Amino acid sequence: MAILFMLLVGNALVAAQSLRDGVRAQQEFESTYRALLQIERVSAALADLDARLFSALASDDEAKLGPYRESFSELDAAAAQLFAPESANPVLQQQTAVLAALVAERLNLASAAIQLWQNQGAPAALAQLDSVRGQALIDRFQETMHLIRSEQTSFLAQRAASIQAYEQTTSVTFAVASLAAVLLLSTVLWMTQADGVKRDVAEQRLRVERSRFEATITSIGEGVIAADKAGCVTFLNPVAEALTGWHAEEANGQRLDDVCRVVGAAEREPSPNSAGLVAHHILQSKDGREVLIEINNAPIYASDGMLDGMVMVFRDVGAQFSARQALYQSEERYRTLAETVPHHVFVLQADGVLSYMNQRMRAYLGVTATASQQDLLAATHAADRASFLGTWQNARARGIPFVYEHRMRSADGPYCWFLTRIEPITDSSGKPDSWVGTSTDIDNQRSAIVRERLLADASRELVQTLDYELALPAIAQLAVPQLADICVISLIQDDGTLKRAAVVYHDLAKQPLLDWWHEHHPKSDDQRYVEQVLRSGQSVFAPVVTPEVMARLSDDPEAQRQLAQLGLSSAIVVAISARRRMLGALTFLSHTPDRHFIAEDVALAEELGYRVGLAIDNAQLYREAQAAITTREQFISIASHELKTPLTSLLGYAEILQRRTEHDPAFQERDRHAASVILEQIERLHHMVVSLLDFSRLQNGQLSIERSVFNISRLIQNVAAAAQIAAPHHTINLVEHTLNMAILGDELRLEQVVQNLLQNAAKYSPEGTNITIEVVRRAQDVEMTVTDQGIGIPADDLPQLFQRFYRASNVDSRRVSGMGLGLYVVKEIVELHGGSLHVASVEGQGSVFTVRLPAGEQGSSHARTD
Repeated sequence: MAILFMLLVGNALVAAQSLRDGVRAQQEFESTYRALLQIERVSAALADLDARLFSALASDDEAKLGPYRESFSELDAAAAQLFAPESANPVLQQQTAVLAALVAERLNLASAAIQLWQNQGAPAALAQLDSVRGQALIDRFQETMHLIRSEQTSFLAQRAASIQAYEQTTSVTFAVASLAAVLLLSTVLWMTQADGVKRDVAEQRLRVERSRFEATITSIGEGVIAADKAGCVTFLNPVAEALTGWHAEEANGQRLDDVCRVVGAAEREPSPNSAGLVAHHILQSKDGREVLIEINNAPIYASDGMLDGMVMVFRDVGAQFSARQALYQSEERYRTLAETVPHHVFVLQADGVLSYMNQRMRAYLGVTATASQQDLLAATHAADRASFLGTWQNARARGIPFVYEHRMRSADGPYCWFLTRIEPITDSSGKPDSWVGTSTDIDNQRSAIVRERLLADASRELVQTLDYELALPAIAQLAVPQLADICVISLIQDDGTLKRAAVVYHDLAKQPLLDWWHEHHPKSDDQRYVEQVLRSGQSVFAPVVTPEVMARLSDDPEAQRQLAQLGLSSAIVVAISARRRMLGALTFLSHTPDRHFIAEDVALAEELGYRVGLAIDNAQLYREAQAAITTREQFISIASHELKTPLTSLLGYAEILQRRTEHDPAFQERDRHAASVILEQIERLHHMVVSLLDFSRLQNGQLSIERSVFNISRLIQNVAAAAQIAAPHHTINLVEHTLNMAILGDELRLEQVVQNLLQNAAKYSPEGTNITIEVVRRAQDVEMTVTDQGIGIPADDLPQLFQRFYRASNVDSRRVSGMGLGLYVVKEIVELHGGSLHVASVEGQGSVFTVRLPAGEQGSSHARTD
């Protein structure tokens, strides 16, 4: 009995321990179950967040950010509840902590992408998400989830084994207890009943746990398929049903490969549903749809360690793949753009390290894809390098755009001007994350500006003076050093020899060398080049002056030494010509080693030679014209003086003859008419000679004004009366507002003014018309107007009317004589008095000439009235 009692007690102790283990396992399971459930919620929320974010970025539609923000809030809340129970295995505890950190980092990356989208556009945001950092986050997250799910599967297997062991222990205990109960039924009945109750409770808890587990699998956002060790489906959750097109009832017992038919995304070949496989595949559903999925397979082991089945977890990654594909295509477009634009394109990291350079730039610099920023600095001209580097470092430190013009050496050797722009690409905090730069070749543009400025400055110098001997040194100075290091201007003299009109040196140390060379070798090859240009009119262009060419210029060792010190590297000789006449030559020399003339420099030199030729030719023509004008003025002056004396005599005798014919009956009517014509023509000729003489005096500055105070009203009355006699077919009306109007001036010259205006009015007005002359006092001036009803003056002729030898275009010179000097002389006389002359006229409606003269002393007592 004691032995049986001890056996019963031992069994009771074992049963109690087993029950405690079962309760502890149950608590551990519930805690682990909640943690795993929360992990699955985080995974589903993160997948949903990525899908919605990539969808919004791919469509570049900010309106789609609403669903994304909902997912963001859900994920943030789910991540905050992540935990690992203390009783869980170390792997689960470690990976849960890693998962929480990855989720936080992924949320930060998503927020940065949204900020980048708003600042720089969707391509930049997609590039941020699909960067090395973004891909690494996704890979690490998938690895962590894979480890957690593997641990989850192991945990479930271990839990099943624990339940089985618990049931076995309970059964053995119950059997022993039953045997003991037979022997000691009266003493242990209450213990056996207690064990049965506890076992029922444990089994009920196991059923609850299974229900909770199935509810979890059913509610997660990923497809789950379970299969036994024979590969037959035993379970499908709703997501798996939707993706495969199979219902759980009809799929139960079917082969896994038939229910979940997957092919490789790349090769599109059937893929095995192997345990432990994580990859992208295409799922071919029962209804023929194809869905891009990501699969995570995990094995199920029995308590003996043997494979008892597998669990397949998969999700639809089509939207995410499409977004990544769009990002890839966008990157390819930008990369293609960077490779095809006619600019140098490069990318620098935040610390200034070069990370990309397009092919065009690599070819120009002669470097490989592994080039560094030091290669850029090495290619920059030494004179620009320090300033370039300092400006760039300042821009990088301040995070501002960088713009700089500098010279860069090509792989072939020459330097070209480039405009380099570097723009910062900022992160969500506004700090530069990288720098994108372009270098544009502006060498031709800059050279064109320099050439245009040089030509403009040269033209300005040439038009400022007609003394080209003074302008040529300034022209040579403009060309040095913008175009050349040495400029020589040679002109052809009257005897046919060449004379150096100007020589300018950029380096004055070279002047003695060139002077020595011309002194000792006046007929050297360089001089023959100038003569060749003058003979042919064709420019001589030596882009590269080699040492061999220099050696051929002379066999004299001293000459070769002088030439070597001169160090010429390039040369241009162009003609100075105008109107197909050679006037001289322009020689441009360079002794800078890396400065060689190009075709554009030749064109510039030829244009400069052409403009210098025009200036010289114009100056020579001006001198010739001035000489001709002087000769003409001298002739007019001499002729006028020589003609005036005999004309005066002729005029006197003609007047006597006319009076005699009028009073002597011996003369017939025709004789009187002949005498009248002779007098009229002599008066006309006399008027022309007087006009020419006045014109000559005006041109030579010899027309003097004898001022005195006189009554201009009386002068106008006398002239008007005489004009009425000379023009009997016109009516001259005099309008006087003051009979005694004094003026200070030359009475004879002003009489000439009034006569000329009245004669012109009668000459250009039809017979029978009126001519009105009006004189009035206006403040400190005397104003006289002569109004006619003649042919008028065309509007186009009015601005030139008072020029010498000018006649209006509507005048018939065959019927109306004149030289176009009368109004010119009138205007000059009026202006010599400090007055002004104006005309108002409409063609066909007559003209009004207005003379304004400063008044003299007021009062009749001061004016001559005789």
